[in-house]
Amino acid sequence: MSLAQARERIARARRQFERVQAAALASDPEEAVVWAFYAYENCVTSLAAFHSQSWTRNHNKKARLARTLHTSGLISR
Repeated sequence: MSLAQARERIARARRQFERVQAAALASDPEEAVVWAFYAYENCVTSLAAFHSQSWTRNHNKKARLARTLHTSGLISR
């Protein structure tokens, strides 16, 4: 993934986070959680791409990737 593609993932995460906020304001917690999950995944894959780490389109593998990024100090709590 190129730097431009990583930036697009961050832009997508921002748009998804806006949907989180809208859902929260509308008192729709289920919708807010779904969009928060997708926004987080796009941040993780963008960070992985920036650090030349591969990833796949699989929720479980993205969760493991997030753990790996956290263990290596690239993601904090």
